[in-house]
Amino acid sequence: MITTGVINLLSTAAQQENVFIGEMWIADTSFSIKTLTMAMDNNANINYLNRSTFYEEFQEVNPGRWMLTKDKMEAEFSALKNSSGIIGRKTSIYRDFNFDALSIDSALKLKDNITVNEGVMKQDSVFWNAERPEGLSANENEIYTMVDSIKKCPYSMLF
Repeated sequence: MITTGVINLLSTAAQQENVFIGEMWIADTSFSIKTLTMAMDNNANINYLNRSTFYEEFQEVNPGRWMLTKDKMEAEFSALKNSSGIIGRKTSIYRDFNFDALSIDSALKLKDNITVNEGVMKQDSVFWNAERPEGLSANENEIYTMVDSIKKCPYSMLF
């Protein structure tokens, strides 16, 4: 069993520094990071970026080998302060790690040779619900509903 301690990441007292606030959970036996949560400090002044949050989760996949298993990022961008903008979200989930030297060498050779199986983008929701390692949030489900309704609108078919 791994017990953890928490370290709070604090912002500096100086105004307008690009720092983050958040916390890190550390495994006390290996001093490995278990989770990391960060958010942009309210005083940070980064062009076009109103706010950003980061979350990373690590798991011990082999004794002494910790790997990033979940990575989430959210950012709000706008051209003008206090105006409407765009919110971007990204979630990546990593699993099925293979530390075999042959598989690492073959993966490094695939740098630009990314292939997408034919027909994979035409799978139905039953397929994706079974293949996703984590279900969609309510907000993500609503986006699919909205996109489907826009696709059925005759005006959207013109574009």
